[in-house]
Amino acid sequence: MASPLLRPFVTTIGFDAGCEHCELTGTYLNNLERLGLINIPRNKQLVAEGIYDRILKDPAIKKIEEELNALEEHKTQFEKNYATVSELGKLFIAACVDSRDKT
Repeated sequence: MASPLLRPFVTTIGFDAGCEHCELTGTYLNNLERLGLINIPRNKQLVAEGIYDRILKDPAIKKIEEELNALEEHKTQFEKNYATVSELGKLFIAACVDSRDKT
């Protein structure tokens, strides 16, 4: 039986992007996916050596891991995913982001 997903979209992308509320990054990603602006394929991951190391070693991520391990009888495991911009997302960027730079 699969373990329950306790903390979706644990990532450093909010910090990297300069988000004011990095703790909401998971919610942001969930909404972007729900709206069809990004795709996050499940059961697929990037294969380049060490590509997820920066995230997994980040102090904030390590803290989350420690908190979850304290709650669970089992060791925390991270699902490694990636996101891509959907075709609708590309149109959205062109209409709402790129056009803003031209005004």
